[in-house]
Amino acid sequence: MDCDTCWKRQDIPYKCFYPDHGWVDVVEICYCREQVKWFLEHIETLQTGRYPDQPVGLMVGSRGGKNERTPFSSPVEISAEVKYRLERTGRDGRELLQQIRLHYSRLDNEPYRALTYMSGRHRKRQSYQQWYENGHVKTLPQTCLGKHI
Repeated sequence: MDCDTCWKRQDIPYKCFYPDHGWVDVVEICYCREQVKWFLEHIETLQTGRYPDQPVGLMVGSRGGKNERTPFSSPVEISAEVKYRLERTGRDGRELLQQIRLHYSRLDNEPYRALTYMSGRHRKRQSYQQWYENGHVKTLPQTCLGKHI
């Protein structure tokens, strides 16, 4: 799935992710898969307390603000949240991070499953293992995130 078909954002395509520019506006953080993947790509920058620079020519809302859906939006807080979610996925999360860093054009099943677990406005209450055993996302959809890597 990508932002074109995201059921949450069909009213405003690409509002939560700017694929042509490869950038996420901090006021639109919703932790969808594309955003989580982008945060993982920029985790080192976020950990330093800096938000990745807005691309030249991209005119969007104010950077550095808070949004009502995400109570935390400083770069360090975003990186801490993403790292927490990543750590809960164990080996699959480490594979996800490696495939993102190596710019895979298509994620394997296990990393995709980890990305899906990490996605969503709120943390999952179940452990990654419990979530998986309850039948969530066992196989990779045909249109899996090959577009923006």
